[in-house]
Amino acid sequence: RHHLTSVLVLPKLTSALPSHAVRRGDWSHLTGLELADPHFDRPASVDAVLGADVYGLLLREGLRRGPAGSPSAQATSLGWVLRGHTSTASPSPGISAFHATVSYTDVDRTLQQFWELKEVPTEPILGPEEQRCERLFATSHVRDPHGRYIVRLPKRTDPFVPLKNNRKEALQLLVGLERRLMRNALLREQYNTFLDEYHRLGHMVSIQANEVHSEDVYYLPHHAVFKKSGPVDKIRVVFNASHRTSSGYAL
Repeated sequence: RHHLTSVLVLPKLTSALPSHAVRRGDWSHLTGLELADPHFDRPASVDAVLGADVYGLLLREGLRRGPAGSPSAQATSLGWVLRGHTSTASPSPGISAFHATVSYTDVDRTLQQFWELKEVPTEPILGPEEQRCERLFATSHVRDPHGRYIVRLPKRTDPFVPLKNNRKEALQLLVGLERRLMRNALLREQYNTFLDEYHRLGHMVSIQANEVHSEDVYYLPHHAVFKKSGPVDKIRVVFNASHRTSSGYAL
């Protein structure tokens, strides 16, 4: 009969067995037996390791016992195998090697489920506002003759957003900006030139006195970024629409 089983092919199973040469005794009860390993008394490499389930299938009728201190012989389909007490041919101390196998089937399955649960989705989940911004970009962006893209800025229409008047905070930032400009004449000149051009182009206009303290007004803080680039110093004005008001909201 043939029994099919799964096998693992490894570069090395274990160290040579037995670890020391065995002294053959006058074991008359083993005379004439065809041993599965005729050279059992010599250390040699292991060809295969069989599990207990396979070992039971190899057993055959036949057991020979000898006197105390000698090995017993068990008949198997591979030949007679020896087990029991023997003595080594060398008095040097021996080293015992133990083999243990642990099944991690449940751990592997649990770990796989964990990674599937924690797996980052391939596509980001967008909220209602993000979806509205996506639609605004898809329907409004254009490209000018110079190759630059132009897109409309999204604007919140929620009437319940308490933006609050930020005139006090904007004035504090403006005072800090003016102190900086007073320390740098070139920066102050370029900054004023930039704002004059914005006013001339209509990007900003003067407001009426009755609109100064209106709750529906948001003052846009701005500051200068001054960059030295070779012989020419460049200025860039940054409008900080993300500056939060006392309500915690920004434009």
